[in-house]
Amino acid sequence: MDSNKGKENPILPAHATLDKLVLEKKKQHVAVRLLRMWEAINFNNRSLMSLDFLLLDNKDALIQGSIHHRRLDGFKDRLKEGIIYLISDFEVVPIYPNYKVADHPFSIRFTDNTDIVEIDEKICSIKHEKFRLYSYSEFETLAGTNLHLIDVVGRLLKIQGSYLEDSTSTEKIVLLLLLDDNSTVRVTLWDNQASDFRRQYQQAGNDCFVIVFTCLNPKMFAGSLHLNSSGSTKIFIDNNLEVVQAFMKRMGIETTDGPSKIVEEDKNKLHVEMWTIEEILQYVSSGADQEKEVICRAKVIDISSRNGWKYLGCGSCSHKLGRSETSLICNNCPQKTIIGVARFRIELVVESGDRTTTFVLFDRDAKKVTHTTAEEITALEEKEEGNTQDNQKVPKCLLDIIGKTMDFQVKIAKYNFETSFQAFTVTRITKENSIVQPEMDGNIKKEDGKACPTLQTSSLGCETGVEGKNETENAEKEAMDEVTTENEAKKRRIN
Repeated sequence: MDSNKGKENPILPAHATLDKLVLEKKKQHVAVRLLRMWEAINFNNRSLMSLDFLLLDNKDALIQGSIHHRRLDGFKDRLKEGIIYLISDFEVVPIYPNYKVADHPFSIRFTDNTDIVEIDEKICSIKHEKFRLYSYSEFETLAGTNLHLIDVVGRLLKIQGSYLEDSTSTEKIVLLLLLDDNSTVRVTLWDNQASDFRRQYQQAGNDCFVIVFTCLNPKMFAGSLHLNSSGSTKIFIDNNLEVVQAFMKRMGIETTDGPSKIVEEDKNKLHVEMWTIEEILQYVSSGADQEKEVICRAKVIDISSRNGWKYLGCGSCSHKLGRSETSLICNNCPQKTIIGVARFRIELVVESGDRTTTFVLFDRDAKKVTHTTAEEITALEEKEEGNTQDNQKVPKCLLDIIGKTMDFQVKIAKYNFETSFQAFTVTRITKENSIVQPEMDGNIKKEDGKACPTLQTSSLGCETGVEGKNETENAEKEAMDEVTTENEAKKRRIN
């Protein structure tokens, strides 16, 4: 191994620029500044796959690189963001077609033979930062394609979030940015990026006006453009950045301007956010495994009869009853005498925007919507048809729910992260007037050609009561049993 490896080199050796790299050629050398690093995580098991990074050369060319997790021990302590390195003996491979952070057709991959040498700034001039900034129309073109992760610079107008003073919180934050064409766009920060924003926002104080975000994934939700953070997203709250100063000059922003308006929930109440079905499904697939409750305004388009519309529950605790040869059994109650009561369990197929999913409605809220009980429907069926055993046929009074739009408070539970079929338990149906409606703000220019409302959060109580709590716990236990059965079946297929 070269004894000079890792030491400063006073003379810059011969090297290629990034545009001269040759696919699969060995013994290539580049002088580059390491701009940013991030960990690539496998969201299925939360394991580290690689350390990825972005490199810049003296011709302003960018290229993405990566180090496999098995090789990290040899490099991780020698790499620092912002430093110029001479990198030698690496692999040059085609860039992965999705989630690209550079326009270069190739990427660099470290091998066991790769050598890195720190280069003195005096003998190699490379910019300290470069961003791939796009226009609003380009955001729209890329939305939903997953081809590129994009950078954006904008003035912070509004904040929707909670626990802003707690930098350890990873609760989602939604920001409203004003772009230099006077349009506005929402930026959604998840997990570590949400925590990093809280930390930087506290440190910036009243100087927080213009922010740069990197590696955002553009998506269209219900006809509106949203930019979502990824694992590689970095946040820059720094008025000294050249790109920030240029933006402030174009927009006529002075450092004496007032800070952004913060909208935060009442800490004495439970914070429940308004999410679309798209956001719920994205949260589940993002790898985040934190349980939470959200409110989703959705339209009922069908009622699934796959698992029936009712179950036989315990008259004392509402848990689903089992049967022995001679009697009913409740595994939750100590009583010897068990009375079975028919209770609602309705699987609603719902939609918002262009996405659909299943919300499971239980007895308390189902009675409010249908204005009847499962017992009454069962008794009526017995009287009219003499048959109370057909749980697959959905009664007409339940079909009347189809076509209605309601605000469902649903729980994203542990089992939702472990099963392929998604069904979310409704913890309550909120009243229309219990949700804080957005107010109009004349300072915001436009979004998707319309006046953009101030972002607000919903501050709602959540008194589900004992019956509702038991129903939710019962649903979660049943769902986890189904997940266990599903996983065991997968293991049998593999073996």
